[in-house]
Amino acid sequence: MPKFLIRFLAVLCGFLLLRAGEFSSASALPMSTSSMSASPIHFIENVGQFDPRARFLVQGTALSIWIAEDGLWLTLPDRDQTPARDRLPILPGQGTASPDEQTPARVVHLHLTFPDHAQLAFEPFARQETTLTYYTPQGAFPAVPVWGGVRVTLAPGLTLDLSSQEGQLTFAFEAPAGVRSLPLHIEGAEAVRLEAMPVLVTPLGEVALPLQTTAPLSLHLTTPETAVLFDLQPAVTSQAPESLPSAFFTYSTYLGGSADDQPNTIAIHPQGEIYIAGETYSLPFPSTPGLDVPTHLVAAFLAKLNASGTALDYLVNIISDGLTENVIRDLVVDAAGNAYVGGFTDSADFPATPGAYDTVRPAATDLFKAFVMKLNPAGEVVYATLLGTNEADELGNGLAVDAAGNAYLTGYTESANFPTTLGAYDRTLDGERDAFVTKFNATGSGLIYSTLLGGTSKDNGERLALDGSNNVIMSGYSEDGPTYPHSVTLGPAGVWDIVVSKLNTGGTGLIYSTIIGGSSYDFYAQGLALDAVGNAYLSGESYSADFPTTPGAFAPSLRGTVDPVVFKLNAGGTALGFSTYLGGSDAGVLEFIYDLALDENLRPYVVGYTDSADFPTTPGAFGRGLNGPLDMFAAMLTPTGSGLEFSTLVGGSLEEYGAGIAIKAPNEFAITGASYSADFPTTPGALDRTANGGGDGVVVVFRPLSFSVFLPLAVK
Repeated sequence: MPKFLIRFLAVLCGFLLLRAGEFSSASALPMSTSSMSASPIHFIENVGQFDPRARFLVQGTALSIWIAEDGLWLTLPDRDQTPARDRLPILPGQGTASPDEQTPARVVHLHLTFPDHAQLAFEPFARQETTLTYYTPQGAFPAVPVWGGVRVTLAPGLTLDLSSQEGQLTFAFEAPAGVRSLPLHIEGAEAVRLEAMPVLVTPLGEVALPLQTTAPLSLHLTTPETAVLFDLQPAVTSQAPESLPSAFFTYSTYLGGSADDQPNTIAIHPQGEIYIAGETYSLPFPSTPGLDVPTHLVAAFLAKLNASGTALDYLVNIISDGLTENVIRDLVVDAAGNAYVGGFTDSADFPATPGAYDTVRPAATDLFKAFVMKLNPAGEVVYATLLGTNEADELGNGLAVDAAGNAYLTGYTESANFPTTLGAYDRTLDGERDAFVTKFNATGSGLIYSTLLGGTSKDNGERLALDGSNNVIMSGYSEDGPTYPHSVTLGPAGVWDIVVSKLNTGGTGLIYSTIIGGSSYDFYAQGLALDAVGNAYLSGESYSADFPTTPGAFAPSLRGTVDPVVFKLNAGGTALGFSTYLGGSDAGVLEFIYDLALDENLRPYVVGYTDSADFPTTPGAFGRGLNGPLDMFAAMLTPTGSGLEFSTLVGGSLEEYGAGIAIKAPNEFAITGASYSADFPTTPGALDRTANGGGDGVVVVFRPLSFSVFLPLAVK
């Protein structure tokens, strides 16, 4: 089946200029330890997790850069053909193409060598204070060293320092007295043009080399076809990006690498640290210079940022072999700082831990198994277990964790032999695809219960929440209509409908099960939260003009082709407390809510994205009109769903996708998603203020200081 390809690369930020610019001057070799906030560009030492030809991987630039025994390798991706560009489904059951079904994404490999200096020596400097862990087909690599720069010695006294200044990558030469020229050979470029810096011309764009020197130096630049002389002079200090009004943002930062990156979910610890999880594309070590269509590596990641958004506490990568993928769809952080992630994989190298409930890796590419993983506060894996049969797809989507540390996972299965437990509510696959709810014990070594939920066609579990008695509320959607197990139908119901089902504590029976929908497509119930008395607050999508809304709703009528919906379901699952559309009138089919959070005042917060120029925003919001073809939005509704207390668009000149939202403090919340824009708004001092290539992850913490309620659209 098609794979969901929402990506995010688990490393950091900065950039190698695509076209000429100004660079700051080189500095002496720093020897002191620095924090991750010292630079958004990082040099990751190869201790076995990468190709043995590589010594360091440079992350946080618009290019994939390797420092190797045979010189420098720079890989430029095709900006108009990124692998995850068309990753988002429009209707239920529609995924996006798996890697072998997509149009191949081209890259150009550039190889820089020093003909007179074949034997290179490497000395990293400025050790970074973070924990970086890789799980690869070669094994587990904890505590991988991360550096602020690398000194490459070409000859005694002749060095090249690769580091960063003002968030920009620099190649700084230092030569001994009497050495005023140096040959530099370049393969993979069509031509070299001399401007403020040497510009390498390739079929996929131009790359300005960020060269610096402490004294004048003549570079003899050669390619297989040409030779030019470039006189390198000390560089000029660059200017920092513009500041943003602090009244809107606590902080805003990029978080990504040179390929497509996509956070899928966000959580916040009570101390304020932000956890983000998702997926990414990355590029393998290149083989030959020039145009290439490589197999992208697909990694799942978990990143922990400090409370101020200026540094990365830890980063965990789970990398596949390029033909398979690992995907994290949901994340929970407990009070102690343990992180739980859930998702799916078809990787034969998934790092299941000894003693886990299921350690049998997927047997075939394109057959997924679900997984749950627990990591301690330092980012070390406590357990990792799989869930499934190796007979058909089993995807994990939504996760919950109770006070005892038991993890609950929902998703869907297409296998008649999906593991269920004795006495479970439903142990039989009733259609082509059923939702499941599985409860693991606190050590991940066994199942407390596991049950299916479904009718005669297709059903999908999206999100989970627990009430005070550990009864499970599952949100999802169904194509089954009246055959889906339910006691109440709200609305006429149609092709696909949103479903909300509540299981008892033992997973042996349904307390309620409710279908909500109009006569067309209603689906993607990816936002779910509970209040203290068990009312459920949900978000979804609707193509239906007759989706059930309530009197006094902010937007009682469908305005576009598809509109997000937000509604409250009472504790018995029998009636709507409120229900409203939330969308613009000129949207195409790209207006979605992807997550929902609830604050202590019972105000629902939602995040998503829109292509509608008149998406409803509130007076004084940061963004009241589209900045590009697609912007992310963040909105806060009143507790009754009758108005908006806060709503804003956020974006740059290209595309943004909102994916996750979490409450950080009273009137302060965080969102995450992806941006394809080089001008996405960031704040001074943030971890990374520069776009890195493809789709970058972004994290924005809002501080809306005051609110004026935006009245219902029907009134206006």
